[in-house]
Amino acid sequence: MAYHVEFGKVDDTGKPVPVGIDFGAPGKPLTVALALEVARQMILEGKPNVSIEDGTGRSISGYDLLACCQGKKKLTDDLRAISN
Repeated sequence: MAYHVEFGKVDDTGKPVPVGIDFGAPGKPLTVALALEVARQMILEGKPNVSIEDGTGRSISGYDLLACCQGKKKLTDDLRAISN
């Protein structure tokens, strides 16, 4: 499955609006491990509202994503944060 990482802002209604999206290199989509690395880098750069999404509508963001980036939790292929 291919994943993408996005960051953004919040519109006037409080809904997240993507500003930047990373799909990986052409012909080489992001795996869940690579998406986690991209998300970690975006968080370190101070990008707001970072999330990882897949093609089925599943996503992870917020505290769960941060815990995965910090190694406190493990990220599954279906974008769930589970205990190590």
